[in-house]
Amino acid sequence: MMSLEDNLNRVIVGDDLLNRIMDVIRPPGEAVYYVCGAYVLESIRSMEPGGILLVCKNNPAEVAKSLGDSFSVKPVKVTWNNDVYHLYPEGKSSRGITLMRMNGRNITEHLAGSGFTVLSMAADLGSAAPMKLIDPYMGLKDLESKKLRVSSEGAAAGIPDRSLTAVGLCASYGLTPDPRALDELKKASRGLVEVPPGRVFRRLLRTFEGGGLSRKARIMRETGIIGSVIPELAAIYDVPQNYYHHLGVWDHTMKTLDNLEEIMNNLPGSFPANGREMEAYLSRGVEGGFTRRAYLSFMGLLHDIGKAVSIDVLPSGRIRFQGHQNEGAKLAGGIAERFEVGKRGRRYMVEFSRNHMKLGFLAKKNESTLSRLAAVREMGDLCVDLCVHSLADRAAARGDAVTEEALSGFTRLTRRVASDYFWSVKRERLIDGNDIKVHGGLNEGPETGELLMKVLVCQREGLIENRQQALEYIAPDFKGRMKC
Repeated sequence: MMSLEDNLNRVIVGDDLLNRIMDVIRPPGEAVYYVCGAYVLESIRSMEPGGILLVCKNNPAEVAKSLGDSFSVKPVKVTWNNDVYHLYPEGKSSRGITLMRMNGRNITEHLAGSGFTVLSMAADLGSAAPMKLIDPYMGLKDLESKKLRVSSEGAAAGIPDRSLTAVGLCASYGLTPDPRALDELKKASRGLVEVPPGRVFRRLLRTFEGGGLSRKARIMRETGIIGSVIPELAAIYDVPQNYYHHLGVWDHTMKTLDNLEEIMNNLPGSFPANGREMEAYLSRGVEGGFTRRAYLSFMGLLHDIGKAVSIDVLPSGRIRFQGHQNEGAKLAGGIAERFEVGKRGRRYMVEFSRNHMKLGFLAKKNESTLSRLAAVREMGDLCVDLCVHSLADRAAARGDAVTEEALSGFTRLTRRVASDYFWSVKRERLIDGNDIKVHGGLNEGPETGELLMKVLVCQREGLIENRQQALEYIAPDFKGRMKC
């Protein structure tokens, strides 16, 4: 049976990128390189490794230049640390290479600064195979016992970003912080307010790119990250809900994240007609290198923040959250501004919050092609994201007022709206407002938009198939007009 150390050797030997790196920098004499950090952790667990962290005993600037020349890319120096360099051999979407100088007299001293024992493991790339795992702080034992421990006194407390690193580690490997680690993580979280807000936001989005969404959120709550950097979200912790829900706002949010993750991992299962198109759509970028899926996951966490400020308890005891989506949009805008989010990311956050109830309101009406297409138009390019979220959100509401029949009906509605969206972006534009003015005899105004929408509905229902039919629809005497 293959041991965990065997896994490490197998991955290192079979890693084409790492072998290409070593072909370039494998030196004679004194130079020594260690592969460290998440790469070792992922390899031990037989996971597909991501970026490569190389610790250099010699000057990393020279090594970075050699690799840059070989891969025809320019190394990027990390501004806050002159001895750290990043390279992306095939562009930003590829696996990255990070080079850093060894801190301390030897690799054991260097690994003490890694923060957590499970990240304080390394392999000497200069040693003969099979390479022995360097594990001075018993990270492998902690990995097997599902424990997150700090590698040295103050290793996490003094570096605020490490609280976010801990979230990813705990979610990915099923780890639980021990009391000492938890205490340090709480101290680190309080320090996040001093970290450049843009960097915090990027770390948050990166955290929500992967799986284990609700577990990550719960760890963020336990370690104080949410209270420190998103107090608007912390305000929902103890907010109760009405009879449409069986859970309070926070627990409902956690269930929504679970559903959201399940749906996104199998979109063809939830949206049989358009699942593959939706996968491609959610893989598109919003800004800063982050996809719609990352933003959607993050907004799944924030979608009900408006409930804390809009709760209204009637004398009968009934709870209402009227207008919570609008309050949420205001709060989302404030969060985006505080985190220095760019224009496109801010728009996503605000409009998502404002429209996340759109399909719920639509379900209460007498659904028609007209009402669905109107909703598609109002949601715009967020339609796909909101369809996915709405299905997850509705499935997390299991109160006394909710029936299985209603849930099934809502599922069918979201599928139809998603299909309407993809049809609308691919359809042929038959006429425009100018045609309405020339041939329909109407000037610009609400009636023009209403008539264009009627044509769109007829086109969607197959009653109008070409421009000629559309013109005859808006002006029955169209043929006569053309002769004049």
